[in-house]
Amino acid sequence: MCNCIARIEQATVARLEQANPYNRPVRAAIVKNTKLTIHDGLLTKTTTDLEITLSGKTHKPVETVEHTFCPFCGEKYGARHGC
Repeated sequence: MCNCIARIEQATVARLEQANPYNRPVRAAIVKNTKLTIHDGLLTKTTTDLEITLSGKTHKPVETVEHTFCPFCGEKYGARHGC
C-alpha cells in the first residue's frame, strides 16, 4: 500500500509552518474529504479537504487542495478531451 496520503499530510504541515498563515504552530493536517465536481456531465475537477490542527486552538480550519491529474485515468487535466 502506498504512503501518498501521509506524504501529502506531512508536506501540508511543512508548507503551512513555513508560510505561517494562522500565526500559530501547525500540529497536523489530516485528509478528510475528496470531492468530484461535475458540470454538464463532465468531470471538471477533484479536490481534497485537509483539516488543520493548530496549537492552542480547538477550531480546525480546512485547506482545500485542487488536483491537477484525473483520478480515473491519471492524465493531467486538459491533456485530452473530457479530463
